[in-house]
Amino acid sequence: ALHHLPPNFLYLSGNLAITRSKYGKMATLLDDAYVGQYVRSIGEWEDCIVSLLSLFLRPRDIVWEGGSHIGSHTVPLAKLVGAGGGGRVHTFEAHPK
Repeated sequence: ALHHLPPNFLYLSGNLAITRSKYGKMATLLDDAYVGQYVRSIGEWEDCIVSLLSLFLRPRDIVWEGGSHIGSHTVPLAKLVGAGGGGRVHTFEAHPK
């Protein structure tokens, strides 16, 4: 699996990799062949969804995200609404691993 590691890795321990993504540092699991692999490869996942939501979200908005998985949408959504500065993103994952 190590031959699939791009140069943007910051930390690797067991099955966990900390990666520089388009929106900041993200933790991914190396056995995640879909979202995690995509984030490790190109630094984002379904960025078109974040782009669409950015048309509607404003600082200090409150967002409820269902199916947050590893936070590939949570992190950019928090940046859009200013989490920590009045905005909030509440997430849940119905199928935690």
